[in-house]
Amino acid sequence: MSKTISVVGKALGDDETPEEKAEVCFVPPYIKSVYPNLYFRPLLLKIFNTKFISDLSLFFYRNHLEKYIVSNYIREDTNILQMGATWGTLERKIAEKQNHFGRFHLEDCSALQIELKSKNLAPWEDAKAKHRDFTIPTPQPRLYNTIVCFFGLHLIPDSEKKKAIKRALTSLAPGGDAVFVDYAPIQKKNIFNSFIRAYNRLFHPFTDTLFECELQNLVQTSHLFTWTSKRFFGGLYQITTVTRSTSDIAITDKYNK
Repeated sequence: MSKTISVVGKALGDDETPEEKAEVCFVPPYIKSVYPNLYFRPLLLKIFNTKFISDLSLFFYRNHLEKYIVSNYIREDTNILQMGATWGTLERKIAEKQNHFGRFHLEDCSALQIELKSKNLAPWEDAKAKHRDFTIPTPQPRLYNTIVCFFGLHLIPDSEKKKAIKRALTSLAPGGDAVFVDYAPIQKKNIFNSFIRAYNRLFHPFTDTLFECELQNLVQTSHLFTWTSKRFFGGLYQITTVTRSTSDIAITDKYNK
């Protein structure tokens, strides 16, 4: 039996409001211009979601990162938001760990990804995939215990990165964690790092900012939030966690500006 977890704001066990049901997801122009094939061709999308290709895209380190996230941040009795669908099976691992307790929401602006992930999540009635832009707050704010963005920031422009981080911070319940997994600032210049940067400039042109600065420097935050960061795979990848204080002090308006 599923249960609804009470957090400040709208509980995830509630039905969608009329405003949420009426939402229309418009695919951002940069998705169409930069990734014209990847998110609009069903066969190509299925190929990238296969285990071998999804693992290859992160030099076969994906499983380690996913295990770290699921082991350290996912609990049965929590409400979870995943900002952006991923290649592979992270969504299933999160749903399996929750084991029909709590709620799991996945948001992505690719209708094909949502269709594919909805099938993957079908066994778990409390796991829902929603076709929407995850950088935009819901019409009626919902608060989550854990928010995960797994290699989603490097795919979007800097202005959208800032919006995504702000959305995550304003959607955290007291004591909650926003977890960003992505490329990390380059500490040492070598042939491998130069190759990775050149590759991303060619295929993922919005990655450069992540190679150059810490996520914390992209937005302003108050004492309500504590930032921590760990490096993985020789410093190529980062897991940056933003924890909201359990204090009842209201979040200031500057996160919505």
